[in-house]
Amino acid sequence: MKRRLYAACASVLMLAMLPLNGLSAFAEAISPDAPVPDWVPTDFLSAMEFRNTYGATHIADDRICIVERQETREGYTYSEEITSTGEMDAPYGKYRDVIYDTIKLPEQPAEGTKEYFEYESQYRGVKNLMYDEKNDCYIPGWQYHVTVYEMQPNTTLTITQKLKKDDQERDGVVFEFSKDGEGKITEDDLLSWVPDCIAEYTDFEKTTNAVSLHDNYIVYCDSVNFSTGLSLDISITGTARLQCIYSDNIQVEELEMPTGSADRLIRVYRALNNGLVKLSAVTMRKFGASPEEQEKKEEAEYFGVETPEKIGIIDPGQFTEPVAGDCNGDGEFTIADAVMLNKYLLGSGELYFWTLADLDEDNVVNAADLSLMKRKLRASVLEQDEAPKLQFKGEQEHSWYTFQSNSTIEFPYHFYITVPTEFTQGRCKIEFKLFNAENDEEIKYESVKGTGKENRFDMTVNMEIVDSEKRSYYTVVTITELTAGKPGEPQNYQSDVFEWNVEVSHDIPAPPAAVPQS
Repeated sequence: MKRRLYAACASVLMLAMLPLNGLSAFAEAISPDAPVPDWVPTDFLSAMEFRNTYGATHIADDRICIVERQETREGYTYSEEITSTGEMDAPYGKYRDVIYDTIKLPEQPAEGTKEYFEYESQYRGVKNLMYDEKNDCYIPGWQYHVTVYEMQPNTTLTITQKLKKDDQERDGVVFEFSKDGEGKITEDDLLSWVPDCIAEYTDFEKTTNAVSLHDNYIVYCDSVNFSTGLSLDISITGTARLQCIYSDNIQVEELEMPTGSADRLIRVYRALNNGLVKLSAVTMRKFGASPEEQEKKEEAEYFGVETPEKIGIIDPGQFTEPVAGDCNGDGEFTIADAVMLNKYLLGSGELYFWTLADLDEDNVVNAADLSLMKRKLRASVLEQDEAPKLQFKGEQEHSWYTFQSNSTIEFPYHFYITVPTEFTQGRCKIEFKLFNAENDEEIKYESVKGTGKENRFDMTVNMEIVDSEKRSYYTVVTITELTAGKPGEPQNYQSDVFEWNVEVSHDIPAPPAAVPQS
């Protein structure tokens, strides 16, 4: 909606004066009757103009002006916490009004006339506002809180805005200012350089890449028009952890937001530890066809974090891609990562890199990822030369038997199987199979039971012996991990071949034939 429309239809109503909280140590330097500087907003429209020009703060004429936008919905309560250093009688001045604007429509022209269609197009946005039947006017769903401060030399001022929504209270924007001995006021907070209005955003976007480094903060700043079908995926990978400390969508302040306008996004990240990190922002427009027909753009930058206060841009070749499963960020995937994930799932620990712990890539870190992590660790252990293996051996390697020729003996033979504890670190189901190594045929066994020793099992097989021979066997152990009562993917482990030498001597004579009786 055009500014001339606002001027034509606005009438300002000053509704309330907020109480001053926690400011008894400050002396009021500006009389309520003192003239207001021209650039300080005094009504709804000038406050809106201030926000579009300067954002939340502006310093001029040895004064600081803060214009805060506040929602007027039920359950929202705003307050401030103010602290100062230096002389506690530093002058403090105020224009502290909650400013609404009530908008009355002019008389509606006759339908069907040219003036009627102009009226409809001009005032359509206004009629989308809240209607106040009592005063016969339209009211925006927000208000502006305007405050002016003065400071003495060699003092600092910190204003922490607080928002309480129903019973939940959180800190909002923190403003910090200092005034030196020569009387120069400086804004020391993030908003001294982070854009918070359309004018500042446009200038900032022109002078930086989509991903950039500013004052040891990593910044994403780009316009994305989601209404055209674009999607945005911001990913952070590496060994340095980042925390988003500021996020906003900068828009022109107006009564009716235009449809289809781009989102002007700003994200500010702070490093939490040293290491390497890549921040990537991918925008993609999908047309429902093949991947080759998708429009995709990636904006990325690589950073080396020596300390959280010392960050530099590095070449892509210096960056090492993170290792899947490395959720503690030490560059390796080890049992320590499984321990960290297990503690996190139990609610007793912190998870540094949840995206690296999300092994099944379903954007949720849960017990399924821990189960998959354990299986991968077992597999990696098995690939190492010194990796523990199934210990599989028979009751004895050589056996000697003496019995008569043309006969067969049968007896229980025992195999012993030891399963390394690396394979059974949680609740699991263990199954055994025995195979003839000569032809890979499965051999039935009578039973498998524990021996009383950790992870050692006794397999009993009924053996038939006919003559001397060399036999070879191997076993396959299937381990199925049980997570939250549900079985995971079965993992098979095969033992080495065990050879059993059987030697038979037919030294026992055959019994004499029975003599028929007459």
